[in-house]
Amino acid sequence: MRVAIEKVEGVREVEVTLADGQARIELEPGNRVTVEQIRSLVRDQGFTPKQARLRVRGRIAVSDGEPRLAVTGLDRKYALLAPAGAQGRMAELRRLAGREVEVEAELPEAAAEGSPPALIALAARARD
Repeated sequence: MRVAIEKVEGVREVEVTLADGQARIELEPGNRVTVEQIRSLVRDQGFTPKQARLRVRGRIAVSDGEPRLAVTGLDRKYALLAPAGAQGRMAELRRLAGREVEVEAELPEAAAEGSPPALIALAARARD
């Protein structure tokens, strides 16, 4: 699996621990790699992708009162959700609307059928 992921343009480094069922993937600045690409490679290698933890840059917009992240350099938008017990996280994300941010997030292993992709925002900070 490591070798397959290393071949993706924009991947800097890959560490795979099969015993723990985990991979740490470091990407080059300005890469155009998507989580969906990595998950597809994992499936092609005979494994089942699980929840992913990632750090992503983009711009927050609010649509119908809900924050969304438009990922820098990609045509990808994610709904932003608050983790359980994170009081005030949604208000914090809405206050960052229109700003470049870096979001530390979890991407669940699978989205509900027909629902837009969503990230659980663990932390967000303005980049400007």
